[in-house]
Amino acid sequence: MSCLEIPEDSKENGILATDEDIRAGLYEITPRDWPPYGHQEAECDRISGGIGEVMTLGTAEAFLTPVDLNAYPEYTFSVAYPMDLATIKSRLDNRFYRRIEAVKFDIKFIAINTETFNVSRSEIVKKSRIIRDLCLRICR
Repeated sequence: MSCLEIPEDSKENGILATDEDIRAGLYEITPRDWPPYGHQEAECDRISGGIGEVMTLGTAEAFLTPVDLNAYPEYTFSVAYPMDLATIKSRLDNRFYRRIEAVKFDIKFIAINTETFNVSRSEIVKKSRIIRDLCLRICR
C-alpha cells in the first residue's frame, strides 16, 4: 500500500486518531513565549492586573470597551481589527494568548485603530498613544 492509499476498512468508519496524534497537533507553550521566565499563568495575571489599573484612568475611558457601532457605524469600514482594553484583559484572564507578543500586538492595535479612524493630532489619538505606551511598559 502506498502512503496515499487509504486502507479499505477505514473508508467507512474513518481513520481514528491516536492520543499521540492528538498531542502532536496541539500547541504547547514554551518558556521563550513568556519571557523572561516562561510562566504564562503568572505573566497573564500580572499583565491583567496592570491593565486593570490602567482601565481606572480617565485617559483610558474611550478604550475600555469596543467602539459602539450604533454611534459610529462607519468604524467597521475603517478598522479591520477592533481592539479594546476589556477584550485584552478578558483574553489574559482566560489564557487566550499563547505568547506575550500577541498581547503586545493587540495593545498596539488600540492606537493603530484610533489613528486610522480619527484626525491624527486629535486628543483621542494622543490618549491612545499614552494607553498603548503604558500597557506595553506593563508587558515589559
